[in-house]
Amino acid sequence: NPNAILLAVTGANTDLASSDALRLARELDPRGDRTIGVLTKLDLMDPGTDVGEIMHNRVIPLRRGYIAVVNRGQRDIDADLSIQVGLRNEERYFRTHPVYSRDRSISGKCGTMNLARNLNGILIHHIRDCLPELKIRIANMMGDVQSELDALGMPDGGPRDPGQMGGKLLGLLSKFSANFAAMIDGRASNTNQHHDGMPSLASNAGGGHHGGGGGGNGGYGQGMNGVAVGMGNMNMGSSYNVSSSNNATIGTNADELYGGARISFIFHQVFSRSLNSVTAFDGLSEDEIRTTIGNANGTRPALFVPEISFDILVRRQIRRLEQPGVQCVDLVYDELQRIAAQSEPSELTRYPNLRDRMMDVVGSLLKRSVGPTQMWVSNLVRVELSYINTNHPDFIGGSRAVAKLMDKMAKDKEKAAVD
Repeated sequence: NPNAILLAVTGANTDLASSDALRLARELDPRGDRTIGVLTKLDLMDPGTDVGEIMHNRVIPLRRGYIAVVNRGQRDIDADLSIQVGLRNEERYFRTHPVYSRDRSISGKCGTMNLARNLNGILIHHIRDCLPELKIRIANMMGDVQSELDALGMPDGGPRDPGQMGGKLLGLLSKFSANFAAMIDGRASNTNQHHDGMPSLASNAGGGHHGGGGGGNGGYGQGMNGVAVGMGNMNMGSSYNVSSSNNATIGTNADELYGGARISFIFHQVFSRSLNSVTAFDGLSEDEIRTTIGNANGTRPALFVPEISFDILVRRQIRRLEQPGVQCVDLVYDELQRIAAQSEPSELTRYPNLRDRMMDVVGSLLKRSVGPTQMWVSNLVRVELSYINTNHPDFIGGSRAVAKLMDKMAKDKEKAAVD
């Protein structure tokens, strides 16, 4: 605390240069502007010695100087000597001391009362110096609190009319729905408020559903067919940062994606990359291909590669596209939970029970939709498995392969003739 005054208490009967109190004070206050040296145990010093040089600030100088005090000793405490008697004894000690009583520059710095007077003066000056800034801070805090009160609305007074309560509930739900839709569509304000400590919508929030997701707390970890994606650290190009904090304030960072943009990132970056990582020959060795062809021929000698072997291998590879799609649903589910938590209207903080209940209902609704959505993704893959279209323009069948080979041979002959 830069406004704190440090009291470096050191026994006068010890070496000042080795004082632990001064050493610690020097670490916190290198210039010595906030440190007051307090010398104790003056009555225990050797006869003929005093702290005059220290009190004149000539040994280890401090901007606020030193003050000498004489406290009650352990014997006085055991004898139940009162504080008032101890103060009188201290005053008598300094008044009768041959050095401290004669040097007026020192006498004003001796005694507990002078220490209290000095500290009181420092406090008054400090209050006077800090009062203008303190007034500004208080005014700003009052403005912030007033803005929050205005956002919370008028206080509920009078009888609890069921009609008014229903209207209030409908208004809160409408605001939540509008905020949720705005975040999905990208129309959310950059000053959209989000409250720290937001309860999770479900016990498995951020942890993936049905074994997918895998990241926990919004971090997309291992998954998507082995494509490790850390959303908290991934950038889209060089300008978009996809933060994964559930408690982050929306839109405070111009480079941060939130809401529907995060879902778009999942579709076009995470999911797309996981699909592109699946190649036609993943998990297929030459021995497996030969074995499949041999099994398709049966006892007949093969003149051409049987189509049934190709069909078997293709269906096997198409099935590998199902898992990335199912896991993509998990990731979008986690993002929708996060968006719902961030769409809470500020007025809802007045009704914690309603907020918890609303979050539970929204979480349950989203969770119930995960299973049907994943089933729909699986059905899409089953549709593709039901019919292998070898007439597709991108498919290179036997006739097209022979035609390409003949064209290549013809071009090679023409090139050889020219040479």
